[in-house]
Amino acid sequence: SVVNGTPVLLGQSTVQALTVGATYRLALDLNGPTIRLLVDGAQLVSVVSTAITTTGKGGVDLGFGAGKVIVTDATGMQLDNFRITPPLTDSKGTSTGDYLSGPSLAAVGAISGDPSTAAQFDGINDFGRVPGQITNNFSIEFWFTSTQGIGTSAAWDQGAGLVTASITGAANDVGVSLRSDGRIVAGMGTPTISVASTAGGYNNGTWHHVVFTRDMASGALGLYVDGALVGSATGTTTSFTNAIALSFGRIPVGTNFFAGTLDEVALYNTALAAATVTSHHDSAQ
Repeated sequence: SVVNGTPVLLGQSTVQALTVGATYRLALDLNGPTIRLLVDGAQLVSVVSTAITTTGKGGVDLGFGAGKVIVTDATGMQLDNFRITPPLTDSKGTSTGDYLSGPSLAAVGAISGDPSTAAQFDGINDFGRVPGQITNNFSIEFWFTSTQGIGTSAAWDQGAGLVTASITGAANDVGVSLRSDGRIVAGMGTPTISVASTAGGYNNGTWHHVVFTRDMASGALGLYVDGALVGSATGTTTSFTNAIALSFGRIPVGTNFFAGTLDEVALYNTALAAATVTSHHDSAQ
């Protein structure tokens, strides 16, 4: 870090082997007091600094510290496409979070004529995170497009994470994922109940609308794709409280990063009716 022109070494990696003329992707990740440095998606440095308590400017100091090199076309490292990822904003203004590891935020969205853009994840280490906010009755709604998917497990937390909240061990986990055969799997609860789409092939590179609902009184779980019910199950009827951070583009336990694009993620504190789900899908066409 550099404060008032004074550099402080917070941490360093082992010697990084570099190939002349090669391009490397460098990411600087600040999450609370934890600072990480990654090269091509691999973490090289992770340190905790409680000294950074005020707003500053994120950046990279070429030739950091003593003995700085004067950068020329033949000397030093050249930077290109440098950007700082903005916060993950909530249109309702209540649950703003963070994008981590640099997903692209300029992807074309799912809804024709909508000027807002979508978030594209690389399947390596990109993801978004917002505070946990799912309780009792809920609906998770979003659009996605992908040609990826992970595994063919019947458990929702083994696929590529789309919208998820999970931790290691028994917990009130919840989430939706994508399998390698293009089937969508959703689930929740302790013990976990998962429901998979009856058909696969949703990893075909086109946009799909997904809604996962839960009604506490009956325990009914419903999975909708493109406005139609494609899977259902009956879970517990106990009170469900999940304060775990909600992740976009990964399964927090085991990572399982998603390669594709997410758009228009929405959370509701009620189980949307089938007619409402269909209306949401059709109105976006």
